[in-house]
Amino acid sequence: MKKNKWFFIISSQVLVLVIGYHASNAFALEVIEGIGKKSAIIERKKEEAKEQQAIQYPEYEHELGVDFSKARISDLHTYWDSGTLFYYYVDDCGKFGAAINRLKKFGTSANQYQIDLNPKINEWVYANISISKASSAQTNFPSLQYHLEAYLNAPVGFEFSVGHDAKIYHNFSDQKIYAYTVSTGYYFDDYFVWVRPTHYTSQSLTFYETGITRYFSDRYNYAKLSIGSGKLPDIGDLPPLDQLTIAKQTIGVNLGGQLGMTQ
Repeated sequence: MKKNKWFFIISSQVLVLVIGYHASNAFALEVIEGIGKKSAIIERKKEEAKEQQAIQYPEYEHELGVDFSKARISDLHTYWDSGTLFYYYVDDCGKFGAAINRLKKFGTSANQYQIDLNPKINEWVYANISISKASSAQTNFPSLQYHLEAYLNAPVGFEFSVGHDAKIYHNFSDQKIYAYTVSTGYYFDDYFVWVRPTHYTSQSLTFYETGITRYFSDRYNYAKLSIGSGKLPDIGDLPPLDQLTIAKQTIGVNLGGQLGMTQ
């Protein structure tokens, strides 16, 4: 009887040890498996984040785009047609490029050649500096033009800017037209809307523009539509050709687009 009792005690302890051993191994395997699954989930989330970031901010090195505008000059009962072909090289410091502007009015066409610099100051601030040159033999464009503008992007989706523009007409007794502009825009979903008034110091004239941009896949590929109306000065449209400025009541429509390219 005593022998059976000791056998029962020993066998029970062995059974407990065996169960404990297997249970601990099973628990350990479950823990290891759980860690593996968790690591796999973390890695998958990291890859998804990288893919999403790549979609939002692709490594484009080049931008190519066009703009077309048609303006009704109500004071002269005529239309002005203009177009721009532009190219930018993009890097971490901003984007830098050139453009060819073409303007047709009063039956004549002329070209203006532009250098455009957009240095990136930091994550929220960038600038636009452009210098444009046209032949003094033509009368559609100023001989020399420059534009300076600073942009501020707010974290909540708003964008603000303030700028200055100058036109110098060497072919019209070096007449000068100065302008100041501000803009307010807002990003939402795949769109950007903005309003831009431009004030000309000559005869205190103001021109207003509003528009919308639709982005495709990222901010480098888009199409835009803008409408402008108001008064703006011009030189040399009517004799005498060296008169100061002529105010024009206008309404214009602008269509444009851009493609981003990696090579």
